[in-house]
Amino acid sequence: MSPHEEEVNPVLLGARLHGLADGIADYLDATVARHGEWPARSFYGESFAALLLGPMGPKYAASVERLRVLYQDKDKQAADFHWEFNNYAWYSLFRKTGDPVARSFVLPLRFRHTPVTNWTLLRSVTRFLVGQETEVAGREAVNVLERFQSGSGLICDDRSVRSFQYHCFSAVMTAELETLSGSSYLLDSFRRAADFIERFVLRTGDTLYLGRGQQQSFGYGALACLLALSFRRFREARYLGALARCLSFLDAYRRMDGSFPMVLNGCEQGFPAAGSVSDARFPGWYAYNNYFDYLPFLGVFLRKAACELDGLPGVGVK
Repeated sequence: MSPHEEEVNPVLLGARLHGLADGIADYLDATVARHGEWPARSFYGESFAALLLGPMGPKYAASVERLRVLYQDKDKQAADFHWEFNNYAWYSLFRKTGDPVARSFVLPLRFRHTPVTNWTLLRSVTRFLVGQETEVAGREAVNVLERFQSGSGLICDDRSVRSFQYHCFSAVMTAELETLSGSSYLLDSFRRAADFIERFVLRTGDTLYLGRGQQQSFGYGALACLLALSFRRFREARYLGALARCLSFLDAYRRMDGSFPMVLNGCEQGFPAAGSVSDARFPGWYAYNNYFDYLPFLGVFLRKAACELDGLPGVGVK
């Protein structure tokens, strides 16, 4: 089948996305089985790995149980504990599987309250998922977008922080909020954010070349999900074509074991024990980066993208 035919067939793109997510799931499962834990620091990798593996049945049951134990043993009093990301993942798993342990990890709701845009929108989504403080959630989401989404559609993560990676994640959270709330304001914000980034997807699929987090796997997972959501919502073929290019770029970095480097730069081997801004072997890393946070996150958002395309008919690309 020609690349053009693949671009206009969401079923085939969805199958590719599922395949990439499956490879990540197998790698994470094997890592937990081999080590009994992540062989490097994590802030929310247990939660996102459980969200990726948990809905896939008994094949990964042992790893999911181990991930629950590892999460339960984490220091929840630590100042840098990532409540927003962990809450989102565990409650999403509860909604998918009915797992009561996942729900117990979230309630009562607690947040770190990091004020940047992507964390704020993530808090709002979680409040809607749980069904608590939804008025607060809607108000905070609109306020942060009014402050930090420019007329071009770019969602800044903070004043003067222009990052394509965090734009994509914030746009996906905006789309999820729109689905949960039915807000016309959020729908318009999501559409403008999707239109903004679609114009920057190069012919090679390279996209995340501006701002903090350049070429990181986290952002390509969010980008793939954003483009799939946009195609499902608006049925415009340009989103599907951009998604096909994004997947081709991402797939070029897939390793034989199903994993991906954290920074897609062609030179990364392995991973540091914790994020490093000074280690010359890992260019593009920040101090807060963790390999076993970003890889499970990538798997979850590739799966979400795949599910958005499942069962959709193809369209023509001009």
